[in-house]
Amino acid sequence: MPERAKLTRVVPPVAQQIRPRTYFGRPLLSICPPSFCAARSTLNYCALDISIVLPLARPGIAAVTILTGVWMWNDFIVALILATRPSIHTLPVGIMSFFGVYSTEWTLAFASVAIAATPFLLAYLALTRQFIAGLSVGAVRG
Repeated sequence: MPERAKLTRVVPPVAQQIRPRTYFGRPLLSICPPSFCAARSTLNYCALDISIVLPLARPGIAAVTILTGVWMWNDFIVALILATRPSIHTLPVGIMSFFGVYSTEWTLAFASVAIAATPFLLAYLALTRQFIAGLSVGAVRG
């Protein structure tokens, strides 16, 4: 696959997602209490971020990652428009190929939908606790 084809599938979705993910992600990284930020005089910024801020923001980062992954996985319009060759089509565009004007391959369509849903179902089951905690991170005051 040529480099240009790879960039076609990477650059537009990343450009679309920078603003919303920054909007959702910035409050997650600014949850550091002022007393922890006072430790910056003894620790460098990287050590503070890795040892204090990142564990506090982990549920929110997991939620943003899952939401971004689901959005990228289900991306249909950008893949349909920009991916001109079948070799670089995404899974949703490939599933659409089972639906024709005069006939539909229902068995293949349902099998491919089940296969497409499996990775996110497994990720959700593995990360349910982090996902729920990330969604409720800003809902509780205290």
